[in-house]
Amino acid sequence: MSRGEDDLISWDGDLPPRIDPGEYNAVVLWTKPVDRYGNRTLTFQWRLLLPDSHEQIELAGYCNLGPAKHPKIRPGSKLASWQRAIADFTHGTPKRVPTKAFKTFWFRVRVRTVTRNAKGPLHPRDQYSVVDDILSVGGKRSELSADSLPPLDKRATAITGYPSSIPGLGPLKKDALSRCEQCDEPTSFSYRGHALCVTHANKELINRRDK
Repeated sequence: MSRGEDDLISWDGDLPPRIDPGEYNAVVLWTKPVDRYGNRTLTFQWRLLLPDSHEQIELAGYCNLGPAKHPKIRPGSKLASWQRAIADFTHGTPKRVPTKAFKTFWFRVRVRTVTRNAKGPLHPRDQYSVVDDILSVGGKRSELSADSLPPLDKRATAITGYPSSIPGLGPLKKDALSRCEQCDEPTSFSYRGHALCVTHANKELINRRDK
């Protein structure tokens, strides 16, 4: 290297991606406790389930556990709320929901854009997305493969858990966010105008095939 030539210093990672804020389906890949600024934070690494897309978008989510020396899950904390979401789905007890349980379900989550840090506002080029909250538990992660259901389109099932088509209702269609006509669960998918959550879509498929 000639004298005066700039050295290329390696990055130690990449900035998380930035996507449109809103609601998405997602699964947890892993969790890890990290000490940040004197506090213990439980980091969740999420993968979004994007229909009709081969892109794999991963975002982080963070739950504060308080001082690093004495971490606790407080009843009003985000992590406690997330544990209650699973307990409501399983009819269990929130305090007995381990962090590994988050990897066994898929969720409806809210994504937001981080626009500032401890130093102040972030320039638009430095802003990024995070999973801000769990809105609901969609179902068991194992259901996404639909192994126990009649043969479905593998690509559509692997991405969303929905049948690619339902006899008499037609193919799966991505719509604006609405609610399942059978249980009022938020959903962005329909079959010929019939909005269905993943659970009732698969039930409808089985019922119509059995007729």
